[in-house]
Amino acid sequence: MKKARSCFGLSVSTLLLFLTLQPFVLTQEKGNPQKEKVPPKNLILPEKVLPAPERVRVGFEGITGATNSAILNFLASDTLEGRETGTRGYDTAAEYAGSLFSLWGLQPGGDKEQPQAPSFMAPPVPPKEARKGYLQQVEMKELFDSDAKALVVVENRGGKRVTPLTLGVDYLYQSVKDETLRAPVVFLGYGITEKELKYDDFKGLDLKGKWVMVLSDYPGMKNQDSPFNKGAFKERYSSPARSMRGGDRLWTMKVKALERAGALGILRVESYPEERGDLAKSALRAARLPRDDRPILPRERRKLSLLEGEEEETPWGRLPSLSLSRQSANILLASAGETADTLKARIDGSMKPASFALPGVSLEVSQVSKVRLVKSSNVLAFLEGSDPLLKEEVVVIGAHLDHLGKRGDYIYNGADDNGSGSTAVLAVARAMALNPVKPKRTILFALWTGEEEGLLGSSYYTLHPSFPLKKTVACLNLDMVSREWSKESLAGIGRFMGENLPQETLAKLETSRFAVFSLFDSPDLLEALRVGNEAVGLQMMLRPTKESFGGSDYAPFALKGIPWVFYFASMTEDYHQPGDEVDKISPSLMEKITCLVYLTAFNLADK
Repeated sequence: MKKARSCFGLSVSTLLLFLTLQPFVLTQEKGNPQKEKVPPKNLILPEKVLPAPERVRVGFEGITGATNSAILNFLASDTLEGRETGTRGYDTAAEYAGSLFSLWGLQPGGDKEQPQAPSFMAPPVPPKEARKGYLQQVEMKELFDSDAKALVVVENRGGKRVTPLTLGVDYLYQSVKDETLRAPVVFLGYGITEKELKYDDFKGLDLKGKWVMVLSDYPGMKNQDSPFNKGAFKERYSSPARSMRGGDRLWTMKVKALERAGALGILRVESYPEERGDLAKSALRAARLPRDDRPILPRERRKLSLLEGEEEETPWGRLPSLSLSRQSANILLASAGETADTLKARIDGSMKPASFALPGVSLEVSQVSKVRLVKSSNVLAFLEGSDPLLKEEVVVIGAHLDHLGKRGDYIYNGADDNGSGSTAVLAVARAMALNPVKPKRTILFALWTGEEEGLLGSSYYTLHPSFPLKKTVACLNLDMVSREWSKESLAGIGRFMGENLPQETLAKLETSRFAVFSLFDSPDLLEALRVGNEAVGLQMMLRPTKESFGGSDYAPFALKGIPWVFYFASMTEDYHQPGDEVDKISPSLMEKITCLVYLTAFNLADK
């Protein structure tokens, strides 16, 4: 069927602010600007490619662009209708993946298969003889037809005044819980504490059980004389150093600080609405300026969650969070004779906090929804390690199998996101099965459900692992590994990361073999990547980090303290659009990344 090149969502320039990759800090050499800069130590530009070691060669040579394309053509076909979690299309993709694992002789790592119902044709299988299957069932709860309300309540000598706010115009609120939250409101400035700068928005305030209003960004963001724009603070607070998939690293740090302080919830107010858009203005603009090249498909994001008792920590925190328009923020602040702009100007001008409890002001937010249960499955298979002792340890190779499904007549096939990652996991599994030499440790191959709904499948696995997490030595996560950057975007990526890469360096970059990976800062992981790449020749930009931020399926493992690698190729204009189709992928780049995952995993599992 015909697909639109783009649909609802963010512009490419905005998407770059929410790139899947972690921040990369690139160092520049001072001096003559015409002189070639020394490439960052984590920018790897191989000059030659070596033959794959004999012990891994059979599997390595079994990974081809043709094989990958054959698998991906099915996973990203219209037949599967976008593989949305809890749909027949997703279930078909899961059964297909399980059948391939079985064909290649990999052992099932999912749930025990249920005994068949009694019939006159055959007796049921006794429970003790029930064998494991390849599917791990994940049960979820979905809220729909939600009725959300927000009321600003001001009580003072003049009496009581209640002002209702309109969802989608005055505020945004996306909750997977039905609840009513009413509490006093505290204005907390930027929500930042920096002892070295003697700046503390939290000082002297009791935030326990309160709604806390916080400005985005940081004091004096656009003032080069601001202490937050100098030295190590600039690296910490500047936009390039804050990018993470799914949001802003600085904002996540604020949310977690408020969690520790016992806040009930957080009210976000944009520091620069003229740049990022105020909610009310954005809603009006969207209503007045429909685009002919984009189908108008209004649909709320699904509200899916694991069942009660299965909730797990998330990379972005768990506080209820509302985004407020400027007008709504000023309604809350009016009783103190303030506005968001006057408070922001006061803080930026003095570099001193202006936090205070709003007198007599409380906010009530409620949501009532209909509920249904949704079932979906992770797909799990493993190759047992060859060493009698080390086989108890496990390397996980995973990717999310789900995508966005259908919107009206448009199918979001998700060839790159994340048919490509799922295909690569399957290809690595096949290569491991083909290779005569098996690694010493066990390797678990996992295709996750519910990533697009909040990392649900991978989070569920960390609660119900097939192998003990304390024996899991690494998680290798693949997400969007088949599309190339354009030459122009390579230069932009350098600027986005805080450096204008010299032309001499840019000229060496080849889009057909360039990718960006982030990983846990571990000598073992770095060595496994570098050694594996000797036989692949990828140009890699790496970012080692000790942090666990991120919006892909490595994050639940990272939160458990498990080392991880995040394989990612590029961000394109087709991200979360119907245009993410098979005919736009690069089989060559995808083959290289798949080969690198195979060699990285083998190196880790065999060490």
